[in-house]
Amino acid sequence: MFYKSIVFSKNSKLDFLIKLCIGVLSICIIAPFTWEVSETVKVMFGSLMICIIPAVFGWRIGGLAALIYVILGAIGLPVFAGHQGGIHYFIPTFSQGHSQATGYLYGYVMAAFLLGFLAEKLESIQIIKSLGLFVLAHIIILGLGFWHISQIPGSDFKLLPELKSLFPSFCIKAGLFLILLQMIDRRVNYDKIHGRTEIE
Repeated sequence: MFYKSIVFSKNSKLDFLIKLCIGVLSICIIAPFTWEVSETVKVMFGSLMICIIPAVFGWRIGGLAALIYVILGAIGLPVFAGHQGGIHYFIPTFSQGHSQATGYLYGYVMAAFLLGFLAEKLESIQIIKSLGLFVLAHIIILGLGFWHISQIPGSDFKLLPELKSLFPSFCIKAGLFLILLQMIDRRVNYDKIHGRTEIE
């Protein structure tokens, strides 16, 4: 969506590296936090950041940033929700058992690549299409997450109650997603209006 408009360096390789570092750092710093709106509504920022980065920088940087984020969490860095991390998210251990977050994390990577690919085809902010990308990404994330949970031995997973509990959080994140894209769009357009196409 903005991958051609936002340029940090005239050197394409350096520009790619800078954007990738920004993407990875942004996800790793923000994703672990949880906003407790109420006793029943908790907004986890992981999926929001996984959607924002590829929407802004495209599928190559967004997808790779999501993959690096998941790898960093797997080796133990506290970058997952609640400042957690570890290999037990992907390989069941004797002490931790099966992690319910595994499917969501796989979904992060798949959603980032797909959303970024589709976002590159949008030349500017289009509210309905942007919201559609966010919904599609979450269908992938939640679909894989729910499937994994349902496969855990002894799981009593029920789809409708789970969707109902996540819906308020999803709406808040969708709103934040659109607001952030609008803010970035205005910043990019401001530079164009004043004859600047690069962020120095």
